[in-house]
Amino acid sequence: MKLLPAIFLLVVSSLAVAGQPPVASPEVSTPTEAALFAKGAINAMKALPIDGFNMVEAGGETYFISRNGRFAFKGQLMDTWSKTPITRIEQVDSVMNRIPLADMKLNIDELGPVLVGKGKTPVVVFVDPQCRYCKKLQQQLPTLADRYTFKIIPIAVLGQESTILVNKIECLLQTKDKEKATTALLNQEYAGLPEQLPGNCDKEPMQKAVITSAILGLTAVPFVIAQDGRTHKGAPDDLAGWLNSTQSVSTAKQ
Repeated sequence: MKLLPAIFLLVVSSLAVAGQPPVASPEVSTPTEAALFAKGAINAMKALPIDGFNMVEAGGETYFISRNGRFAFKGQLMDTWSKTPITRIEQVDSVMNRIPLADMKLNIDELGPVLVGKGKTPVVVFVDPQCRYCKKLQQQLPTLADRYTFKIIPIAVLGQESTILVNKIECLLQTKDKEKATTALLNQEYAGLPEQLPGNCDKEPMQKAVITSAILGLTAVPFVIAQDGRTHKGAPDDLAGWLNSTQSVSTAKQ
């Protein structure tokens, strides 16, 4: 996989440091832990009993306090995805509500997207093939096809039937009948999809899509990522208006 080499290394078996013997890494259970070990020779890691934390400004100082108030620390908060230090509370929303795909070196084309439109501006949309809210969103896409290129990533969040449909759609995309896969997904009409998957179907794009959705913390679909990194959970009532928003992203970089 070439996706985010540091982030997408889910299992780290050993790390070699120049001039030093390899340091065995302990068991890692999350992509974040794997990413940290991939950056250098970390000798130990222990999960803290902190269920989330808040950023607090008080007396001219900035603190990070656990939600139950028990743990507090001072220091710099860094968004590792955008390489942005967060020093003020007003930055939090502008960073948290954005996914900087370009900064993350994430190639969406490796996730087997269904493409709709030929516009210059890319838009990423995660959907489940059975999600009725996704269908509502998808029906808006053709009317915007001259301005945007929508890269639709089907993932299974609604059970085994969705997994079967994702496999059929993605495998069909790799054949000369890829337009049939696009039409089926947009209209959620799957009766015409082949019953059997071709033996030469490449499953790697589907695997990468699953890993990507986990890294991005997707818990529901549809999930839309605009070119400037803004995200929208659910189907916008006015997709064109939301995409055309002139909301600045500069506050996250200050």
